[in-house]
Amino acid sequence: FSLDINSLKNNDLGDYVCLAVNNVGKARAIITVTDEPSAPEFTSNINGDQDTSYVLTWDAQSYYNITKYTMKCREWDQDATEPTSPETWKDMANYTASSADMDTKDDLTSFKVTLSPLKPATDYECHVQIYNGHKWGPGNNYMFSTRKHELSLLSVSPAEKAPQTTGDGNRISSFCLNTVISTAISLLLILNV
Repeated sequence: FSLDINSLKNNDLGDYVCLAVNNVGKARAIITVTDEPSAPEFTSNINGDQDTSYVLTWDAQSYYNITKYTMKCREWDQDATEPTSPETWKDMANYTASSADMDTKDDLTSFKVTLSPLKPATDYECHVQIYNGHKWGPGNNYMFSTRKHELSLLSVSPAEKAPQTTGDGNRISSFCLNTVISTAISLLLILNV
């Protein structure tokens, strides 16, 4: 079964409940239809391969076309005991979204932005938020680092130790996957497999 909502209107927004019952049992799912874009889901490798720049990639979903986004970054200090003050954030972008940095298929938009100039062998935290012409979506934070020459392949950078979180503090599962993949690749390189 499927439900198609054509010409979406404000009164179509909200939660839809699907209940399926048969002789084996029953299942229930809730789907939320919203005009708010999703929080960015980062797809970049947390370890950059350039000394003074980093290519940040992310995906976001929105029923309406994404028209702009904001991005701010700051150096990340894993040893800091006090929260970093808001003055440490540097606005990296307040862009009108263009085809040069995004690719849209259906309701999923993929972004690719090069951040530069950055410091070599440095950990960063960035915050990205999306606007779709109607609403701002929730922002999301991401930790990454520029290329680190002196570290051994088995060491874990502070950016890998840091949890990737949404704006509300929830951990993102892709963080664990990135760490596992990075470790597996490092082991394969060392073992010459």
